[in-house]
Amino acid sequence: MSNIFRSFGSYIIFPLLLSLFILYVLQTPKYSGTQLIHNRKYNPITIKRDDHGVPSVEARTFKDTIYGLGYAQAQDRLWALTTRKMLVAGRISEIAGEKTLEVDKFFRNVGIRRYCQYAMENTDPETVELYQAFADGVNDYVENARILPVEFWITWTKFEKFTVLDSLTNAKFIAFFLTFDFPFEFIHETLEGLLGPEKTADLLPYKGEDFFWQNVTVMDDDDLKQQGLYELFNEKRVLEGPQGDPFPEERRPPVSSPGKKSLY
Repeated sequence: MSNIFRSFGSYIIFPLLLSLFILYVLQTPKYSGTQLIHNRKYNPITIKRDDHGVPSVEARTFKDTIYGLGYAQAQDRLWALTTRKMLVAGRISEIAGEKTLEVDKFFRNVGIRRYCQYAMENTDPETVELYQAFADGVNDYVENARILPVEFWITWTKFEKFTVLDSLTNAKFIAFFLTFDFPFEFIHETLEGLLGPEKTADLLPYKGEDFFWQNVTVMDDDDLKQQGLYELFNEKRVLEGPQGDPFPEERRPPVSSPGKKSLY
């Protein structure tokens, strides 16, 4: 029996784990350093990533920057871009199966993609070029990538090249979800008619000036020292681990410099 388990581990488990590890290494994008991207259609762009892997794009023109944005976003979120594109088109069931048919029906009835097709017919050429630049950035990353993200392999999904329409639907999809507070707006308007603006603001804050953070006082280090709060404030900055042990130096917040604004 032990020989059977040993053979199972040697010929199945180990090769499977090794394959998954190789797949992970190959599909993981570069999250550090500087990357120079060349494309004949656009000027060279530079993608720099900070210590946390957050990208910033340096380019000669705005259109080049949008191209770099598409490239960087595909590096980090290619699977999300693909599923969002299929979701808006009412095609997510091609990946998830029959369980999401109602979701596809909903998005086809909402018609975000149909609206975007109509909008493209009335969009100026300069804006269309920006949408195309984003799509080119996404597509160029895929062409240069060693392997697609692991989600594509698990779901047997093929990457479909991004188009101008896909760039627009990507933006409209985000805008669509930003409108989900519209019932709240109706409630707020009804309460204003019944109670007046001031009581409604107290009961249901909606605008920035109605929130409590307007009462926060901003104090710099000199102000804290004059109030005798400087030492107390800096003690609160020292983070401790779950067992009361201080975090390593690299995990601690930076020491404030004189004159730097702080919140207390």
